[in-house]
Order: sequence, then C-alpha cells, then structure tokens
Amino acid sequence: MAFVPSRVRKNTAKKGAKPEIIDQIGQHLGKVYNDVLHQPVPDRFLDLLQSLESGETPKLDRSRSAVKYGTSVELEASTTGERKKDSK
Repeated sequence: MAFVPSRVRKNTAKKGAKPEIIDQIGQHLGKVYNDVLHQPVPDRFLDLLQSLESGETPKLDRSRSAVKYGTSVELEASTTGERKKDSK
C-alpha cells in the first residue's frame, strides 16, 4: 500500500472515493516522483549553480529562454532601470 496521509484518506472517504483508487493514485505518484528524482540535473542548471557559488553573475542563455518558444518576457534594463518588453 502506498503512503497516503490520513487527512487525505478522511477527506476523500467523505466524498466517496474508494481506498483502492486512492492507493493506485498514491502508487502512481510515487513512481512519477521517483523517476523525476533520479533524472540527471541539466548542464545549464549545474552551470548556473557553479556561477552562483563562485559569485559570478550568471549569463542569460537566450537560446533556452521563454522567448524562443513564442512567449514574451519582460527584461529589466540593467542601465536605466526601465522595463523593456522583449518578444520574438
């Protein structure tokens, strides 16, 4: 049986959820969490952590930013303090 907090069991029991369903959901979530937990850390995160630990200002990799995927990103202008809207 997967671990499901008692408050969740009580709340779902009041709403008519079956304990078997709750157990299946708990098992599935546990497997998903375990998979995510064991995925390697992306190189760009390791680079960011390394630069933060060394006291450097991290460089923005625009090729992996949200702008690349069609969303707009507001960037803080470092020299003027104004907000610029940057979109692709």
